[in-house]
Amino acid sequence: MPRRTRMPGRYNPQANKEKNGLRMLKAFRPVDQESSLTIAGVVRSLEEDNTIPKTETIPYSHLAYVLDPHIVRKEFSQGFMSGYSFFRAKERIKSQEYEDELQSQIGKIAIIGKNRSRKRLLCAYVQNPEIVKERQAIYSILGEEGLAGFRGKKIKRAGAPILHLATFAEPIHEKEHKEQIVAAIDTALVIHQAGELTLSCLEVQTVNLD
Repeated sequence: MPRRTRMPGRYNPQANKEKNGLRMLKAFRPVDQESSLTIAGVVRSLEEDNTIPKTETIPYSHLAYVLDPHIVRKEFSQGFMSGYSFFRAKERIKSQEYEDELQSQIGKIAIIGKNRSRKRLLCAYVQNPEIVKERQAIYSILGEEGLAGFRGKKIKRAGAPILHLATFAEPIHEKEHKEQIVAAIDTALVIHQAGELTLSCLEVQTVNLD
């Protein structure tokens, strides 16, 4: 029976040099402070009333990640194509024209996690078509510059970014329980008129992979 052999990856000295530098990019739009405080207050109030489960953390400032560093970290593992340049990609992203501010709304509420046992993150999707276009444009630039994980269908699947609203102390397993939590958050945000957001100017930063 023939033995399978593993084909070696393509050697790219420049890409390897930059990859070993452990750098990645993040791009985000901060939510206006008044909206962030209102959202956090809504979540905290529901927790204190025992309407939602106990939380581990509730952020009092929120970032809408156009380029999420966690996604970048995952896609980096798919490798580098020939000619990849970290700094060229960064400068291309920063040189694009972006709206100074975006008026947005809170869309779908979700409880997410890497797998069933880790579904602890309470999140809200940002509802604004312009920020989706920004994500797709940035994904396209990274793909054109040689990041294998940001090419083809990945660009089209770049949907709305999420806001991290809370981390529950324990994972939420039951579908019915998730639906109750989501409904409670939705209703409270409407009552407190916390669904409207102002997203500040896009910021692009370099962070270290560790």
